[in-house]
Amino acid sequence: MKTTSLKFINDDLHKVLLPLLEDTIFHMSTQEAYRQIIEDGKIKNNRDGQYQLNAMSDNSFGRKRGYICLFNFKDHDRAIVKETLVDYYYFLDPDWFRRYYEDRVESKLAYFILHSKCYHLIIGNEVAKESGDQYVPKTECWMENEISLDHIDNVLLATVINSIPTDPFLHAHHMLSLERQNEENNSG
Repeated sequence: MKTTSLKFINDDLHKVLLPLLEDTIFHMSTQEAYRQIIEDGKIKNNRDGQYQLNAMSDNSFGRKRGYICLFNFKDHDRAIVKETLVDYYYFLDPDWFRRYYEDRVESKLAYFILHSKCYHLIIGNEVAKESGDQYVPKTECWMENEISLDHIDNVLLATVINSIPTDPFLHAHHMLSLERQNEENNSG
């Protein structure tokens, strides 16, 4: 398994990170979770909620069934990938993975790119349509229970750093997010 570390500072992620994910099937997590995954030797499912959940994960089709969530950009053109980004899940820098600082916003992401020898193990998107559970149409797919690191071809460790906004309204939002983050850190 190859690991590539990347750093993006105030970059257009659609131009620099997205092309690295096109034509792949991948699992996304944080770099903190990456370290645990490497230690465990596998990506585990989150059916029991042992890992951090975002608002979308609680009612997730895959999580509720003990599946590992993946995105399939192998079988979709750029318009479908853009639809996923804009309408469903901004996987290039999700809000809930961001850390706020006085002078910047930072995300430390890990993209586990599945080896092509494992594509036959994928559970396709169509199985979720009648479930009533939440899922990302067209591009989300799953694997059962766990993914051995032997099934991972490459990991992209992406650190995304953005300057704080200069617009007064957006700057105020940034400072509120920083305050909320600090309160959460101090309460638990």
